[in-house]
Amino acid sequence: MTNVDWVLTWSMVQAVFTALMAIAIAVTAFFAVKQLREAARARHAEVLSRIHEILGDPEVVAARQIVKSLPQNFEIESLNDQQRSAVELVTRSFDRVGFYLWCKLISEDLVLPEYPGALWHWQKLEHYVKRQREAEGYEARCFFEYMASRTREYRQKQGLPL
Repeated sequence: MTNVDWVLTWSMVQAVFTALMAIAIAVTAFFAVKQLREAARARHAEVLSRIHEILGDPEVVAARQIVKSLPQNFEIESLNDQQRSAVELVTRSFDRVGFYLWCKLISEDLVLPEYPGALWHWQKLEHYVKRQREAEGYEARCFFEYMASRTREYRQKQGLPL
């Protein structure tokens, strides 16, 4: 074997190892992407489960029924303690879910069709929240408002009644 033959052989070996390294990197990247997608699905499932816990809690469901029965543009001063607690619980619950949506921890397409009540409850409680903001001087329940506005847009896009 001459010097030239050895150099050509060494070049071939380097080319084979380079090709093997490229294949190994591609396979690793494929599995990394697959694992990231699975992690995102798991996160969505966890957040969706948490949303169901929040809005499906029997106490929250009962509070939503109480709020639903209140007259439009009610005065907070005219409510009894149970009604006031219901208003607070509903606004806090939708605010928490709205925060998940605002942070994009879950797709709106998974939540908004299932909870159109965010819009209906916002329409009933908007004046209450705005009075609360004026009194307390901050953006109280802004994520509830965000969820209601996204629900409105979703329902309009789908041609559903508001």
